[in-house]
Amino acid sequence: MRSASADTAAFVAALISPQGRGAVATWRILGTPADISRLPFATVRHIRIQEQPVGRLWFGYWNEEEAVITRAGTHEWELSIHGGHAAGQRVRAQLVHLGCTILEWEKLPPRGKSTLEAEFDIAATKSVTWTTTAHLLRHPTHEWIAELQQWRLVFVGQPSATQREQFVSRCSEWLSWSQFGRHLTLPYTVALVGEPNVGKSSLLNRLAGFERAIVQDRPGTTRDLVAVDASFCGYPFSLTDTAGLRATTDRLESEGISRTQRVLKDSDLILHLADISTPPSEEEQKLSERFPHALRVAHKCDRLIHPQRHFLENTLQVSSLTGEGLDNLTAAIVAQLIPRIPDRHTIFPVTDRQIDLLQFLHANGGTADPEKLTEAISELLLQDHEQLPANS
Repeated sequence: MRSASADTAAFVAALISPQGRGAVATWRILGTPADISRLPFATVRHIRIQEQPVGRLWFGYWNEEEAVITRAGTHEWELSIHGGHAAGQRVRAQLVHLGCTILEWEKLPPRGKSTLEAEFDIAATKSVTWTTTAHLLRHPTHEWIAELQQWRLVFVGQPSATQREQFVSRCSEWLSWSQFGRHLTLPYTVALVGEPNVGKSSLLNRLAGFERAIVQDRPGTTRDLVAVDASFCGYPFSLTDTAGLRATTDRLESEGISRTQRVLKDSDLILHLADISTPPSEEEQKLSERFPHALRVAHKCDRLIHPQRHFLENTLQVSSLTGEGLDNLTAAIVAQLIPRIPDRHTIFPVTDRQIDLLQFLHANGGTADPEKLTEAISELLLQDHEQLPANS
């Protein structure tokens, strides 16, 4: 890591305007005045851009294309130029030729903010629903920063056993919201499992609101994983229609089942479907034992219940044909995965980096050397917003 305020500051740039074609594209460029002096930009007044005052906007030419350059900070410039794809590729190639490292915009150091604040801003850009975006925008980040700063001061001194215990408790509270926070930008994954022809594809289509999976009255129709994105109660979900689990000699179906095994292992929730109009089978019982925490779905409830199905307790009766029970099913999915909703005063992490550091602090807060804990809290905050990735 090198500081942008040093003479050896990293020379980096990123496209900070939206991707795709547009009238104007804006590049944020960070580097020393010596780096900037090599840019192929000439002002109409023939003034050197490395001597440009902060906040001044100058018109000129990037090679032969009209452009505007603004000095946004001591070691920061913004270049606005034609937003076409070809123009963007030329700018990128020219920057790389000059030794500039091209980054994704979210990898650039935040402007005037701590990394912790910037991570919440970036998360809000990746959120896909109004509900999740609202949670991110109203997160009490400043309060969290203030509290972490106070804890850092505690560990700079000689923390008492009581203070250590209180700190570990706070870390535990923050970590208890980690899954909620991560899933504001990453959808919860829900896998549909059941015997072949139990109606998984039909239910997936109904939940998604459009026909995505092939539906056919033939066992083994789904030979590959089919995933769709959906929103329930304002939260994002990824639904996966899995291949029916059964013994088979069909090579394609076997590959589908193998992929199913991997998806089921990583899913946040499993829906176990059973056809209410057929008798219980040995395979169905095996699936129930294998996935004891799955939501049980008594599917095809528009049909007559088979006489061997004597009771249907702890199951959700659903019909993909008529839509009966779908509202209850989506509500049960949300309740299972999001059992509580934070208020505007609740602190929660939203990135793997935050979660990893909190886990370290939680595990070591009671016994570790105070200096190590102070360093970890400082790393969580990362308030030196001038830090840049080193040039490779």
